[in-house]
Amino acid sequence: MSKKQDFIALATSVLLVAVSSVQVSGENQELTTYEYRDFDKGMLEFETQDYDAAFEYWKSLAREGVPEAQYNIGRMHAYGEGVPKNYEEAFAWFLRAEHNGAAEATDALRQLRRYLSPEGISDAKTRATQIARMEAGMEDPDLRPRLYGTASVPEDVPLPDTGG
Repeated sequence: MSKKQDFIALATSVLLVAVSSVQVSGENQELTTYEYRDFDKGMLEFETQDYDAAFEYWKSLAREGVPEAQYNIGRMHAYGEGVPKNYEEAFAWFLRAEHNGAAEATDALRQLRRYLSPEGISDAKTRATQIARMEAGMEDPDLRPRLYGTASVPEDVPLPDTGG
């Protein structure tokens, strides 16, 4: 199987996980009808390689802390599909997905760690903190304009220890 076929198979399995139950902000919650609809539409767009459309469907879910959407955004950054390839950005999204309950993000973090320097991992953790603030409703002016708005940002939003 090619790398792209492996990725599509993995992304499809993420959909199956999301259909049953997801972890949102540390609590078991079912996807709402609208969340499921947007996640599913994102999967369909992704499978037809319309990465921009898939990204658009997943970005609001990712901002709300839906771990499968965060994982998919990370995968898109890792492979440069619809967004520039950026391992630090991918690592940051995988950190948030892992924190919010996406078990598959743990393996992605382990695999991606070997491509990042200690400084790159540190930068990714800083970026993950920005994403956590956004999930908590605190906008950051340094976040990518395609995803986020602007506002002042309080300090010290905690992240899990990732051993790095």
